[in-house]
Amino acid sequence: NTADYMKVDPDLGTMEDFTQLCSEAHNRGISIILEGVFSHTGSDSVYFNKEGRYGKGGAYHDPESPYRPWFDFDKRYEHGYRSWWGFPTLPDVDELNKDYLNYICGKGGVINYWLKSGADGFRLDVADELPDEFIEKGRRALKQCGKNKLLIGEVWEDAVTKISYNKRRSYLLGKGLDSTMNYPFRVAVLDFIKNGDGHRFCESIFSIYENYPKEALDNAWNFISTHDTPRGITYLMGKNPESSDRYWQSQQVVEGDDYKTASKMLVCAYALMFGLPGVPCIYYGDEIGMVGSDDPDDRRAFEWGKGNQKLVEWYATLAAIRAQYPALRTGSVEPFAPHRDVMGYVRTDGENTLTILANRASGDLNVALEGTYVDLISGETFTDTV
Repeated sequence: NTADYMKVDPDLGTMEDFTQLCSEAHNRGISIILEGVFSHTGSDSVYFNKEGRYGKGGAYHDPESPYRPWFDFDKRYEHGYRSWWGFPTLPDVDELNKDYLNYICGKGGVINYWLKSGADGFRLDVADELPDEFIEKGRRALKQCGKNKLLIGEVWEDAVTKISYNKRRSYLLGKGLDSTMNYPFRVAVLDFIKNGDGHRFCESIFSIYENYPKEALDNAWNFISTHDTPRGITYLMGKNPESSDRYWQSQQVVEGDDYKTASKMLVCAYALMFGLPGVPCIYYGDEIGMVGSDDPDDRRAFEWGKGNQKLVEWYATLAAIRAQYPALRTGSVEPFAPHRDVMGYVRTDGENTLTILANRASGDLNVALEGTYVDLISGETFTDTV
């Protein structure tokens, strides 16, 4: 619900606060990636101004407004203008309108402005609703500010085979996105942890690995939960919020033995994620085991001072192991499924070889392996069987 692409929302602070945030983050080795919502603006924005907050101007009230050509006004639309999925507060823009395209992607435009102010890249909201031409021009604007500036797209399917609006997309051909959010990864991991069948997991996840260029695969955002999906801990306990209304979702609770079981399953899912190709992404609150059904219940405020601290320690351990071994970040990967309830894979970079095993069963299982291994968590040495 963008009000002004060139200003920080006053609820969040000032431009000075933003530049200080970026500076402090960079001092700690942290990059700031902004959300770019460019398929629509807000109705209560300086561009559309339906509510009249910005005087008499704006596309809604003034046919002569310079912003008027950005939008599609027509009586055939319920609210008199085309809007994002019919929400009247989110008027759609014509992304290929010359003035709008230049406003976002041109010299001194929105992308250029925020990157020069300290940001390190953009995540493009609903990338499949943005024309390839728009994404490609956005990439050029972004890379002009530094070759390591990142452009990630919200794509829910395989980005190589994706067809949207009857057009084969060119996301990963080297002229558009650097990579995407890896939704197929989430589906495959949660399906395995919840239902079993390691062979099916291999088929699902490795179809992505076969299709994506290595550069895009290594930079894909892997995750278990997002602001658009039920949280992993709720999903894994068998809740099906997608078929229920929002009030029902808000009343769901995961507690007691169910919560303990779901927490173990969540750790198993994240253990898989931290070893597989791509960038591990922890949706805020997952690290303390927050629950949440579908949008908007999955966007609850962070529960400061609460939650499962053992999960925090587990994720810190997983992150430390991944940071220690480059093979887990860029090495080759070979999967194997020794049991329906066990998923395994080997990653190697020529210097180190690591074997990751995830047991989604409720009890112990023996898996035969050749050679001697050291458990990176416990430090225990074992031979042939784990």
